[in-house]
Amino acid sequence: MTTDRIRILERRIDRERRARREAEELIERKSLELYSANQRLSEANAALELRVEERTRELAIARDEALAANRAKSEFLAHMSHELRTPLNSIIGFSEIMKTEMLGPIGTLKYKSYAIDIHDSGTHLLNLINDLLDLAKIEAGRLELYEEECDVAEIIAACVHLLSEPAKRAVVTLSPRCDPALPLLRGDNGR
Repeated sequence: MTTDRIRILERRIDRERRARREAEELIERKSLELYSANQRLSEANAALELRVEERTRELAIARDEALAANRAKSEFLAHMSHELRTPLNSIIGFSEIMKTEMLGPIGTLKYKSYAIDIHDSGTHLLNLINDLLDLAKIEAGRLELYEEECDVAEIIAACVHLLSEPAKRAVVTLSPRCDPALPLLRGDNGR
C-alpha cells in the first residue's frame, strides 16, 4: 500500500474513532439525563402516592364524620318525634272529645269549629312529624307505602281547610278546582 493510501485510511479511522467517542459520550449524557429524569419521576410518584394516601385518609375521616352526623340526625329525629308526639296525641285526643261533644254539648258552634280546627291541625302536625321520620326511613331504604283508594277532592278540601286561615292572613285567595267526575285513585293517602 502506498503512503497516501495509508494516511487516508488512518484519517478515516481517526474520524470513526472520534465519531464513536462522541456517540459514546452522547450515550453517556443521555443515560445520565434518563437516569435523572427517572429519579425525578420516582420522587414525583412517591410524592403523589403520599398525597393520594393523605387524601384517602381525609376522605375516610369525612365519610366517618358524615355517617356519624347522619346517625346523630336520625337519633335526634327519633327522639324529637317521640317528645313531640306525646303532647300532640293529648291535644288530638282532647280535641276529638270536644269535636264529637263526647262529654256533652260545647255550647257555641264557633267553639266546636275551633275544636275541629285544633283536631285537624294537630293531626296535620302529627303527619308532618311522621314525614320527618319517613325521611329517615327513606334514607335507610325502609319506607313503606300504604296503597289505598284516595279521593282527591277530599284531600284538596282538607288541605284548603287547613290553609284557609294562614291564607287569609297572607291575603291569598285559595281557588281549588277538582273535576267532580274524577274517579278514586290508588295511592298513599297521606303522601
